Amino acid sequence: MKILIADDNAKNLYQLQVLLEAHGYEVITAADGAEALALARRAPPDLIISDILMPVMDGFSLCREWKKSKSLQAIPFIFYTATYTDNQDQRFALRLGAERFIVKPEDPELFIKVVQEVIQERQNPPRTIPAPAPAPPLSTSEDEAGYLREHNAALIRKLETKMEQLERVNRELQTDITARKQAEEALSRSERNYREVFNATNEAIFVYDASTGHVLDVNAAMLRMYGFGARDDALAISPSDLCANEQPYTEENAHRWLQRSVKEGPQTFDWLAKKQNGDRFWVEMSLRSTEIGGRPCILAVVRDISERKTAELRIQEQLKELQRWHTATLEREERILELKRQVNDLLLTSGQPPRYPSALPGDRGTRPDKP
Repeated sequence: MKILIADDNAKNLYQLQVLLEAHGYEVITAADGAEALALARRAPPDLIISDILMPVMDGFSLCREWKKSKSLQAIPFIFYTATYTDNQDQRFALRLGAERFIVKPEDPELFIKVVQEVIQERQNPPRTIPAPAPAPPLSTSEDEAGYLREHNAALIRKLETKMEQLERVNRELQTDITARKQAEEALSRSERNYREVFNATNEAIFVYDASTGHVLDVNAAMLRMYGFGARDDALAISPSDLCANEQPYTEENAHRWLQRSVKEGPQTFDWLAKKQNGDRFWVEMSLRSTEIGGRPCILAVVRDISERKTAELRIQEQLKELQRWHTATLEREERILELKRQVNDLLLTSGQPPRYPSALPGDRGTRPDKP
């Protein structure tokens, strides 16, 4: 079963072709009435479906020529149009001989049902009612001038409807453009406010892509802290450029921390970082996953803790020094006690009383030693 479609809208042609072919029909397409008429005369189809407003030859003219042709007039003609104004168009189309007049958009299943009904009617006309003669339905008394008047009136109605639709679309576009400009201005203000807040803090801020780990944005404090002169230079770096790259402060571990912030929640830890010139310094890194503009990101807030770390190291060194002094003192006291014991032993051997009672076996040091 072969169906010819005439429509100057390529999208409509494609959609209708896919729908019909999905139901087993062979489809031929034409971009206007003249092309459709030429194709049909070379190889008549079993059914034609046509739009009304088309260049070269419109749908009404195509239908009139179709129903005047002896080789085509018995082939069913269906109008399928979106620019429907009122019942006058439908009545005119049916008077030209069209079997059906369908207004877009029609439910696909209902549309296919109408197509099947029209084909069925042609193949099996009712037996109780004689089949209509293949001549055009317009009466012979209606002259060409009358047809042209009605045809032109129908086209004017459709063109007016089309113009109204275009004007409505244009108004909607103007409204949309105004709304878009307002949204862009609001977005621009929001971006400025965001930048002001983003750059006002003294803590460095990175925005990372959650999936790749690439740097998407940095604030002014980051440029100062890490020694970058321009934001573009900072955006071109990789995590390894900012790591000390000694265990455990490596790029691999940096990526682990980033992923942990996504999977486990916010993370805060100390990190040995590296400036653009290669100098190392200590930072406190706070990571949390977020979404910016619908894009999964990781927000990193970095605080320089070099002074704190220097103080901690100094305290640790002092504690170590105190421990060394404490150990040395204990060792000195043990040595003195051992010397006292040796003196006591010598005195006891010579029959003299011990000089250092605190060093006697079992003595807890309650008695003072004689000088």
